[in-house]
Amino acid sequence: MKDMNWNEAVTFASPYPYLLVTSVDRTGEANAMGVGWWSFTSMKPPLLLVSLAKNRYTLECIRHSKDFVVCFPGEKIAKGAWFCGTKSGRGINKLAQAGLETMPAKKVQSPIIVGSAAVFECVVKSEFETGDHVVVLGEIVSMSGDMDNPMHLYSIFYSKLISMDTKGNINDKLEY
Repeated sequence: MKDMNWNEAVTFASPYPYLLVTSVDRTGEANAMGVGWWSFTSMKPPLLLVSLAKNRYTLECIRHSKDFVVCFPGEKIAKGAWFCGTKSGRGINKLAQAGLETMPAKKVQSPIIVGSAAVFECVVKSEFETGDHVVVLGEIVSMSGDMDNPMHLYSIFYSKLISMDTKGNINDKLEY
């Protein structure tokens, strides 16, 4: 075994599912952020968490709306999904600039991103600090997906996107 620095170790542990987390700001405008740090945490009740840097606009929006939606973007929206992971939504309409379309969620005010393979609507249950990040715990109140769109995105430590489906088929030639 060789010692590694943070970037080497996290890159070597890749790929990670690449999510878009949607939220709504104080004016009702939707926002989306690319996220790689997340996890399911419970089946009964169904819970998941996302880890967000303390200064992120998305964290501010989630604290306001008390809900968020986790979208697993399909490969057809890779370009827009990547854009959402590289720009802040503070002061811009990131979803419009990314060319992403939204639709209303069933049970929360944060929207669903059209073209997502799987979607988890969440109500905030709690949050806690973990060093330079805040972990937001959400209870999943609705789940949906596009069974005809199984290829969703994975990130190789925020430097490259690939897509993979539940059968292990991989596409590493995405344009974004």
